[in-house]
Amino acid sequence: MKSLLLILFTFFFSVSFAQKPLKDVYLKRTLKQDGFQYEFKILDDDKHGIWFYSKEKFYFWYKAQGVKSTQGESSGTLLHGNFESFYENDQLHSKGNFQRGLKQGEWMSWREDGTLLTSEKWSNGELKGEKRYNRHGDLFKVERTHGRNWHKDQADTILVKRKLLKQEFRAYRSDDGKLVRTEQWKKGALHGTVKYYSDGKLERTEKYKKGELISSSDDIKEAKTEKKIRGKSDKEPKQKKERKSKKKAEKT
Repeated sequence: MKSLLLILFTFFFSVSFAQKPLKDVYLKRTLKQDGFQYEFKILDDDKHGIWFYSKEKFYFWYKAQGVKSTQGESSGTLLHGNFESFYENDQLHSKGNFQRGLKQGEWMSWREDGTLLTSEKWSNGELKGEKRYNRHGDLFKVERTHGRNWHKDQADTILVKRKLLKQEFRAYRSDDGKLVRTEQWKKGALHGTVKYYSDGKLERTEKYKKGELISSSDDIKEAKTEKKIRGKSDKEPKQKKERKSKKKAEKT
């Protein structure tokens, strides 16, 4: 009798122990999308999803053999767990973690040659910090601000100014620390003015609205130049007529 109970106990223990690896295999997905290979896990059916969605956050979910991302809602199985993407040459492209469809913890991305591109800190779908690296592996300087008070952090790479859902990024050159670009973001998209600097002087500007380029200073300069050219061409016939009339008046 004791031996029978021992056998039954061993059997049920081994079955329950094997359920987790089997479930991990069941929840894992692999697919090719947008030129990359994705390897990730989805939310277990035994776990409840999200009761209330935040309208400001982007949720990542899986449906119809594809990974989708929508703001404030989802319509598939939420991503949950480790996520990795690879280039066509099997080089690592990005790596991070999802918690019920939201980015969580450290996320890193690499260039195709293997050099580190970005390192991000996420908390419940909100970007809390970002570091960017050049192709030589050098880290840019970053200053971060909350409200009106600037808090400098020499270990970071970009200056980030946060005000509710608006963000301002400033990028500096790694060799001399001079400002090269400022960007205005809103709800995860370029929204506002992007300024480009050369040797500390403003070189050109661009206007964005919800991620779309609206206008640039180069376009404005070209329009002004064309207007000047048209103005000169309009003046030339008038000047010729005036010269002819003067000659006639002199002859008479």
